[in-house]
Amino acid sequence: MRGWAGGLALLALLAGCQAPPKPDAGAEARLQGARLAAMLPCADGSQATLRNGLVVAYRGSDHRDPALCRLRWNGHDFLFYAGFWGDGRFRPPAPGQREAIAAALTGAVGTEASFPVQGATLWSEVTVTHVASPPLMVGGVARPVVALRMVWHDALGRGEVRAERRIWIDQASGIALRRETITPMASGQDSRVVTWDVASLDPQLAAAR
Repeated sequence: MRGWAGGLALLALLAGCQAPPKPDAGAEARLQGARLAAMLPCADGSQATLRNGLVVAYRGSDHRDPALCRLRWNGHDFLFYAGFWGDGRFRPPAPGQREAIAAALTGAVGTEASFPVQGATLWSEVTVTHVASPPLMVGGVARPVVALRMVWHDALGRGEVRAERRIWIDQASGIALRRETITPMASGQDSRVVTWDVASLDPQLAAAR
């Protein structure tokens, strides 16, 4: 009995000393959010339906500026850099704006870049960071994303005064799947408002995964 018990103890000791199994690199990459290998061309001939019922058509690049993507909903056309950035109208970009966004989209998790804000008295600059994020479920499919955190910094240098957005970009199509606006509250909590939430993609995009 004593030898049998000693053998069990030795086996337990050896098991405890064994190295833990290596993590699944593919699963970890999907969880953290892989970067884009390069800036994607504008989606063309596709559409997405938001959870509020809005149908958005993607019509490729603008002829004046290939980096601007044309989106159409409610009978109106809108232009967005990389398909998600801007107010929908054609405006010259701020110095370094596109370079910062492209660096975050194509860089590894943790990549951060900034650009100055033009035409605003409240904010001085915007910092764009590629943050880790699990895939988003769209139409019952887990779609890998690149998640960006964009922070507007106070022109007077007050750290507690800021505006923040989160944007989740579909890795396969470059389409923005979700947007949130985050506002710090006096209580120390954050108020989060979802402003864009894709419920389904058309079959052409749904197959690109």
